[in-house]
Amino acid sequence: MLKNLRNMAVVGTGLMGASLGLAAKRAFAQLRIWGADDKPQALEEALRIGAIDEAVPMGKVVEADLLCLAMPMRYLPKILEQLGPALNQGVLWMDVGSSKQNVLAQVKAFFGHVPARFVPCHPMAGNERTGALAARADLFAGSKLLLVPHEGLAAQARAEVTAFWQALGSQVLEMEAKEHDEVLAFTSHLPHLLAFALANALEGESQRLCAGMGPGFFSFMRLAKSEPSLWEDICMANKEALLGAMERYQSELCRLRAALEEEPKGQALLKLLGQAHQRRQAW
Repeated sequence: MLKNLRNMAVVGTGLMGASLGLAAKRAFAQLRIWGADDKPQALEEALRIGAIDEAVPMGKVVEADLLCLAMPMRYLPKILEQLGPALNQGVLWMDVGSSKQNVLAQVKAFFGHVPARFVPCHPMAGNERTGALAARADLFAGSKLLLVPHEGLAAQARAEVTAFWQALGSQVLEMEAKEHDEVLAFTSHLPHLLAFALANALEGESQRLCAGMGPGFFSFMRLAKSEPSLWEDICMANKEALLGAMERYQSELCRLRAALEEEPKGQALLKLLGQAHQRRQAW
């Protein structure tokens, strides 16, 4: 299915785009990677680590056998304007954004429909570091790849992109756009916001609390080391689902607070903690 894959273009050569280039070059020995980015330093770093073989003008990326949009999704309207009709004329392309309803809505608004060879994707991989110098060839190995089908998606495009990610070592799962955004609001977007919120809550306390910061604290707070502009972009793109997740979480915090205040002491709290423990064990 991928025997004609000779070159791949990556728009956005940060952590995700550069990792994709490294992973693809490892999986496909003869594959040549083109990179496009409006930040010269990002291209230089991607070239330096071998994530891309050539930096190309934006207009050339549509000549690749496979095009991946790996830039922050706030730039999607600009990319659509730049690449225009070429994305609707047989190019096989995908994105790796963290929300999907807004991506599909913007693509449909631009073209009047969603092109048959556009395959929305979301690799469930990454870390709190940014930039090409943090890229890893094994970033996607053993991870899940959420492929989001749409009404006009061509069967061949779906199969080719599935085979591509499987070659990188990912397990490909399909999920509708609305479900994807609701799930990711709980499993990724809300946890990041909670870590940022806790960091703000501890303003001025870090020195005093330092001795009490153990592995559990640092494991959770690793999320707050993520790039703020990236997470502002992700959270605003998935705002509605994220607000719903926050409301449910706030409700649980209220139940915990009430349990702390109830008499006899500890019984209500133990019940809530027990429920949570059982649910976590079931995962």
